[in-house]
Amino acid sequence: MLTMGNRPAELAALLQSVARQDLPAARVVVVGNGSPLPELPAGVDGVELAENLGVSGGRNVAIAYLRRCGDVDVVVDLDDDGLLVDTDVFSKLAAMYAADPALVWCRSGSPTSAGRRSGVMCRGCGRRTRCAVVR
Repeated sequence: MLTMGNRPAELAALLQSVARQDLPAARVVVVGNGSPLPELPAGVDGVELAENLGVSGGRNVAIAYLRRCGDVDVVVDLDDDGLLVDTDVFSKLAAMYAADPALVWCRSGSPTSAGRRSGVMCRGCGRRTRCAVVR
């Protein structure tokens, strides 16, 4: 998850929506993109960056962190204004990955029926957020 530290309530809600998934996350990391992180729940890793590296830079830091951990096959990339509105988002992604071992990227689109099925929504703009599946 990526945060600039200016939406603590939204970040807390996002973390709660991740915790409610029917398939638990193997690892959760929050990157403070040029901002200090709030106290994070147990089991959530935090990485504070001294400067804002931009969206891509912050995401790259998160992916590099997860690679060093070595125990993550699927990455769900979320911003702090995102929300997993359904509790089966991770299990749906896992099923998609299991059905197609060559899958390396999935993206829920604009608010279409496919986007609604993904259960991932940006509360700020109402658009669906990207879900990256990395092998």
